Amino acid sequence: MNNTAKKKVREADVKANKSKLTCDKLLADEEHASYNQSLITSKAEYENKLVNKLNDNPKLFFNYVRNFYRTSSTIEILETDQGEKVFEDSAKANMLNNFFSSVQTNEESFLGDIPIADNPVDNSIRFQYIQIKDVINKINRLQLNKACGPDGIHVNVLKKATSFAKPLQMIFNQSVYTNSIPQDWRDSNINPIHKKGSRKNCNNYRPVALTSQVVKLLERILYDQINNHLKRHNVISCEQHGFQSGCSCTTQLLECLNDWTSMWDLGLQTDIVYLDFSKAFDSVPFKRLQYKLKYYGVAGHIGDWIEHFLSGRRQRVLLRNGTSCWNTVLSGVPQGSILGPILFLLYVNELPKIVHNTAKMFADDTKIYSSIIDELDCDKLQDDLNSLSAWSAQWLLKFNESKCIVLKLKESIQYIYSLNGINLETVNQQRDLGVIISTNLKPETHINDIVKRASQRIGLIKRCFTNLTQKKVATLYTTTIRPILEYASVIWQPFYNKDIVKLQKVQDRCLSLCDVPIELESLKLRRDKTDLVETYKILHHKYKLNPDSLFIRPNRDLRGHEFKLHRETVNTDIRKNFFTNRVIDKWNNLPAETVAAPREETFKKKLRVTPSDEVTY
Repeated sequence: MNNTAKKKVREADVKANKSKLTCDKLLADEEHASYNQSLITSKAEYENKLVNKLNDNPKLFFNYVRNFYRTSSTIEILETDQGEKVFEDSAKANMLNNFFSSVQTNEESFLGDIPIADNPVDNSIRFQYIQIKDVINKINRLQLNKACGPDGIHVNVLKKATSFAKPLQMIFNQSVYTNSIPQDWRDSNINPIHKKGSRKNCNNYRPVALTSQVVKLLERILYDQINNHLKRHNVISCEQHGFQSGCSCTTQLLECLNDWTSMWDLGLQTDIVYLDFSKAFDSVPFKRLQYKLKYYGVAGHIGDWIEHFLSGRRQRVLLRNGTSCWNTVLSGVPQGSILGPILFLLYVNELPKIVHNTAKMFADDTKIYSSIIDELDCDKLQDDLNSLSAWSAQWLLKFNESKCIVLKLKESIQYIYSLNGINLETVNQQRDLGVIISTNLKPETHINDIVKRASQRIGLIKRCFTNLTQKKVATLYTTTIRPILEYASVIWQPFYNKDIVKLQKVQDRCLSLCDVPIELESLKLRRDKTDLVETYKILHHKYKLNPDSLFIRPNRDLRGHEFKLHRETVNTDIRKNFFTNRVIDKWNNLPAETVAAPREETFKKKLRVTPSDEVTY
């Protein structure tokens, strides 16, 4: 609200207080009413702008609603190990920075004779001269809402000053050829992000590095060259689903649940060990990382540039009213950089091959599992844990044993697993890449969790927003609530009517926030369509999944389209209602021109809805 309106209200109040006249009091009341109404109007207009920009810039929306949270997003207080409370921002920044430095690995002398489990890549990557078009292409893809690094160069400057492309091209090529890297490119401002637990404990914060936007341009160009090299030589393990095209949390969970429900259907016990690395990205030692990069062919100019880029790095923590001193970075790949994820993948790449049972990874999230018939199978799984422990000691990447847990499905054989001499806790449920897996493999626990989270988000919308129009409610629901209700639905789709109704009631409750009825597809229908889209992507090799590992192809030609699938014979409802079985009839009933669509967008357009809520073509 502008200062003029506030001034009128104050003047009317002063006049009414001095004169004590009824007419002046009435005028003051009118000014207050006009002022309040203009506040409501301005607030509604601002909210409409936030909602309209929600898809393009969600940060504005969440920064706005954060003002209504009961807990502040800022770091108000930190406590030392002795229980002393720290309030001043500079002291808190130094405290956090010292903690982040303390978890880094002080690497011992490197001998260069550490064995690696798989075959090396003989052909090293060759640096391709950077063209102006490469720089312009990366500049055009920059997002304006990204923060600048220690050099103070904002994305806006790079996007609007197109004349920078030529000098940047020359600087980038010179930097790679000569390994000349300015200190500003090696420095990073650390934004401490709270994970969970007490906000007073430094251990509950993750350091996200805000590095120079200029060096990120060069990182993106080098990333493309490195990624093409890794794909060409098929370097990254197929068990790794993190930071890879054609892979996601859903693809990993599909592979895992397909194995677990199959074992369940056969009446076999399945033991799953979830492993947790301690500060994984911050602990990667530089010399060992450089050895592995050369081993996998990331050598030459690019390998040397990465070595110089990681050495001599510094970091400082920035808080609202305080900045820490600079600390030297002893280890780790910077979280928030472009090359950091792929460097970490290469560092842990051979891990799935050193175990005899199945191992699945999503970046540093690792789990190994096996069907259990007798104690010999348990011993083999324990042997794998021992092998991982030896690998951890050799490569200086420690496990956090207190967070490593065991989940047992259809437990009939009791066995206590251990890691580094510490017994691992056995639990009844575990959140696995955002989906809660229970020992009975039923989705009820996960559904209750997402219903609770979505209901809290509805309450937040009611508390934050005024004048909830039809458009505003529909936009807020589809962008902030429905994703919670649909994330990885192919994994946990309910098969009990009570759970289906429970989810639908959340949508109905949210859409009833405005007086005008809003018609949207039912959540069940959307889940069915998602099943079909995922099936299309698997069978048309849009994912790195092997279709034959999930679906059974008929051994003879059937009437209909060439992509028809065979339904397997199952013994339990768990397996019957799993994705690979429940989708068969819907998929086989689709017309040939629909399932043979050349692109995913075309396939989605060919799906339509009938009044009976069945998906057809």
